Amino acid sequence: MRIPRLIFAAAALVTFAAACDNGLDIEPIIPECARPAPPASTTKGDTVVYANGLRYLDTQAGVGDTALLCIVTNAGDGNDTIYPAVAIHYEVFLENGTKVESSVDAGQPISFELGQGLVIQGLDQGILGMRTGGRRRLIIPPALAYGAEGRRNDKGEFIIPPNSTLIIDVRLINFDGF
Repeated sequence: MRIPRLIFAAAALVTFAAACDNGLDIEPIIPECARPAPPASTTKGDTVVYANGLRYLDTQAGVGDTALLCIVTNAGDGNDTIYPAVAIHYEVFLENGTKVESSVDAGQPISFELGQGLVIQGLDQGILGMRTGGRRRLIIPPALAYGAEGRRNDKGEFIIPPNSTLIIDVRLINFDGF
């Protein structure tokens, strides 16, 4: 629904302009939204490869909002980062094809704020730039997943062995942005 957002944005600008014309001391808030991504990406076929080893392939283009982080510059107050919430369905596989976890099988998507470190780094970074409704396959190196520690269940058994590369299929269900 882009029209209501455009109307809201236009109304906000008119209100801001009117307040400034009336002599009120209002500092502008300037959003700088970006698709923060690991540096130095290249493309090999349809796969995007980042210098940190994260790779992804979009398997279905989304049609909704794009998952971004925003840095808001408040005059005099410094910068604040807006951490938008996302809801995703995911399936996690080891390189040998073993499925280790699935929100799809559980029937419940997960929600979290992007950029807060609430999920593994490769998933946090890999969702950026996706559009609502889109599907993406992430290939996440150990350093951006569970590293040398791996991940254990409640019994102490490895669910994800140490130094495992993970393959995560993600569907962006919702992006609750700005």
